Amino acid sequence: MTVDWTGRRACLAFEMNVERKTHKFGILELDGLFFLATEAPTAPTSEWLGRPLRITAEGSFPNAAIKTSLELPGDLPSDAIGHYFYASNTNGFTVFAATTIGFLWCEGT
Repeated sequence: MTVDWTGRRACLAFEMNVERKTHKFGILELDGLFFLATEAPTAPTSEWLGRPLRITAEGSFPNAAIKTSLELPGDLPSDAIGHYFYASNTNGFTVFAATTIGFLWCEGT
């Protein structure tokens, strides 16, 4: 994960299950970043240290079905998109708000 608060950008590396059979790797790019917070990992270090986040759930945020202590700030501009994802290898949620969200699959995965 790289975050440039001055440039309001972030890039995060992911591992995702595709059709519950294979793992593919990708990069999430956030532009116009207003907010980014992640829960501290509760899984063993060997599951996540030096590895991409293994995303097993994601969606719009806020979401009443999601149980996390993370909250978006109340003063976000109307063009900010709130989103969350859950990483099973850290056993934690990440919440962010940005104006542009892009995802790229890595070649050969």
